[in-house]
Amino acid sequence: MGELDLKRESITPKSVEVYQQSCGKINPVKIGEALGQNLHSGQKELASYFLAENRNKWNIYIALCSRRWGKSFVADDVAIAELLTPYSRVGIITYGLDRAKEHFNEILLGLNTLFPDANTDRKQKKKHKVSIFSLQQDGKIEIVIDGISSFLYIASEGSFNTRIVGKALTLLILDEFW
Repeated sequence: MGELDLKRESITPKSVEVYQQSCGKINPVKIGEALGQNLHSGQKELASYFLAENRNKWNIYIALCSRRWGKSFVADDVAIAELLTPYSRVGIITYGLDRAKEHFNEILLGLNTLFPDANTDRKQKKKHKVSIFSLQQDGKIEIVIDGISSFLYIASEGSFNTRIVGKALTLLILDEFW
């Protein structure tokens, strides 16, 4: 009898493997600094929990901080850092449509600040290194870097059922959502 060939192929999709290898390598604090923000020490600590060395310690992070502490502010930097990770899928659920719009606008502004020359024309997507597409009415931002897409889905408590449920997310942020 011959030897059995026990080579095993991974059933994990290549996109998941690339995401896992890249996850947590983009520092949310550095994103904030690049956007001209001065995070206080507590915000820096909270953001550091999303770095590679801390990312797999817990499945759920809960920030119990005082009012006006800056949790939403940090959440936007964390979301941007995650969006710059290949194949990421970020969901943000907020209390109220106004708060959802604020997150959407701040994150889009942050991406456009980091990539001022990014393409915004879908027809030209393949010709550019970085493309950013957004649909506020759908609460969706797509960033394409070197042909790899990452997505952000933002919803209020009244619309998350149709906008976020059923999406395979790499990060879910619940902001002022109880």
